[in-house]
Formats: sequence, C-alpha cells, structure tokens
Amino acid sequence: MIINIDQYSILFQLVAGFTPLVFVFSRKNKILNFLIIHLGISFICSLLIFITRINHVYNLHIFNFYILSSSLFLPIFYFKLIQNRLLKFILIIVFLGNLSIVINELFHSEYLVNAVVSENITEIILCLFFLLDLLLSNKKPENQLSLLLINSSIFFYNCFSFLFNFYISEIMVSNLWFIHNFIEASSKLIIAYAFWKLPKTSQF
Repeated sequence: MIINIDQYSILFQLVAGFTPLVFVFSRKNKILNFLIIHLGISFICSLLIFITRINHVYNLHIFNFYILSSSLFLPIFYFKLIQNRLLKFILIIVFLGNLSIVINELFHSEYLVNAVVSENITEIILCLFFLLDLLLSNKKPENQLSLLLINSSIFFYNCFSFLFNFYISEIMVSNLWFIHNFIEASSKLIIAYAFWKLPKTSQF
C-alpha cells in the first residue's frame, strides 16, 4: 500500500501529538488535567481520522467531536491558569458565546464552518488573555517559560488555522490539507518541548 503525502502528514501528526503525552507521563509532571485531556482527545481523533481515511470510512463526525471538546477543555485550562478576576469573567462570556455557536451549528449542519472560525478566535483571545494576565500580575507563575511556550504554540496554530479556513474550499479541492497537519504537528512538538523543560516534580 502506497502512503501519499496526506496520509504521511497524518502519521507525522500522530507521532507529534503523542509526544507531549509521553513527556507528561514518563516524567510524572502534575500538569493541569484539562490540558492533558485536550491533548489526549486530539491524538485519539487524529488516530481515528487516519484509520477511517485509509479505509474510506466517513469521519467528519470525529472532527466535529474534536472541535466540541476543544471548546470545552482549553477554555477551562486557561480559566484555571489566569488569576485576574476581570479577565476570568470576560473569559466565561467568551467561552459561553463560542460554545453556543459550536453547539448550534452541530444541530444544524454537518460542516462546522462558523464553529471552527469561532473556536480559532476564542483560542487566540485565550492566549492574549494569558499574556495580559502575566503583565497585570505581580507574582509570576511557576515554570513561566514552559507556559509561554505552550501558549505561543496554541496562539500561532490558531492564527494559522484562522487564515487557513478563509480558503478552505480551494484547499480541500487542491488536496492541500496536509499543510494544516504539518503545522498542527509542529505546534504539538513545541508543547512537548515545553513539557520536557519542566522539572519532574513540576506543578502549575
């Protein structure tokens, strides 16, 4: 069986997606659970998409589940991370707004066009809120470097994905989705490096 570049990009995505989980569990770091859940679901969904694509099985519902789970777990991760009360309050409003868009589109369409864009914007806002929280806080968080790496990875991936989705029709017709897979895989490797930099007894 010949593996094309699209399938190869998913294999790379799988390896990169699993790498942060290896560092978390092998080094026994007490990372915030909601980030681990998000990364775990991301890996499982990528694996299922790879298997179903090889076997020519309809798999859009797997992607939709991933978008829904991201709308839940990443905002909770940032909510526990951010200390400023005003930012927390605004974060809740952003979280509920995005979640309502995702759930509404899930009930009305198989293709989450608006939900994906809304999710990208939400995660970009979360990343900016984290940086703003750092500026406003007198007490810097433990393992600030690792947190900044994680935040930067999520920020740049979502900025790319946001722009990518404006040309989604042309990209799908041209079979260029593998570019997205490579970008996402690279972001996961940055997160893996951030986990690797943590001491064995680290806790956010």
